[in-house]
Amino acid sequence: MITYQKTITFPIQSPTSKDIIMISIIKYLTLGFRDLFDKRVVLVAIFPFILTFFLFAAEIVWALYQILPWLDELLKNAMSVNPNSTGWLNTMFSWMNQDLVYRIAEVLMGIALFSFLMILNVFLAILLIGVFFTEQLIEKVNNTHYRIQLEPFADWPEIISFSLKALAKFLLVFILLSPLYFFPIINVLALAIPSFFYLKKTVVFDVASQSTTRENYQRILTENRLFLFLLTVPLYLLLYIPIINIFSYIYAFLVMTHFFLDRLSTMEKSVQQLNTGKKHIEISEAN
Repeated sequence: MITYQKTITFPIQSPTSKDIIMISIIKYLTLGFRDLFDKRVVLVAIFPFILTFFLFAAEIVWALYQILPWLDELLKNAMSVNPNSTGWLNTMFSWMNQDLVYRIAEVLMGIALFSFLMILNVFLAILLIGVFFTEQLIEKVNNTHYRIQLEPFADWPEIISFSLKALAKFLLVFILLSPLYFFPIINVLALAIPSFFYLKKTVVFDVASQSTTRENYQRILTENRLFLFLLTVPLYLLLYIPIINIFSYIYAFLVMTHFFLDRLSTMEKSVQQLNTGKKHIEISEAN
């Protein structure tokens, strides 16, 4: 008696583009995390950390005695404690208790100021690393993982000029959006958006300028705009986590270095395969 066994086959789903993007992001974040504990990387991170730590402490003292009283005066004008007039903040939140509105606005301004000083110091650390230490970090990652030919296209003056222009744009946008800092949720976005794009723009340029040609930089930037945006999101969020944000800037450089060197390695292999194919064609035609 012959028996037949029915086999059930399940469709194999190929990974989607979203899956590939997420896998790649996790890969670069993991590689950067592993390199973060390298002795050479730690030594590079110490100097910017010490400098920014003392600057941040000095800025906090300065803010307590100079900036906060000035902001408090602006808030009082916005609330208009003068009985003969009504401030725009009072008018907008007339349905709430005015003392409560004042306290909430006071806390939000303090948070915004603290966040601004913290992000500004991280940006200073990024500037220091971009100018003085990016080349060392890239060489370390390249010698450990990729071993490709580096072709930097920018020198120190160009990197400093690019970073200062980006910082000036950030400060300008920060000042223009300052009226929004009185409103919950909106104030978070008003602070996050310009600082996010500053981080993305400067770290990407600093790493690319010390690793590849200007043409390859533009090509990688054009082909990976969405991916770079998504890769920067977790790096940016780390800036707001206490203690962890101490080394978040160096971690961002490491992650972006892995991204660019991996892309350059893939491009280099493609060129080698193309040249090999051309040689085989020339040999076959010669025979």
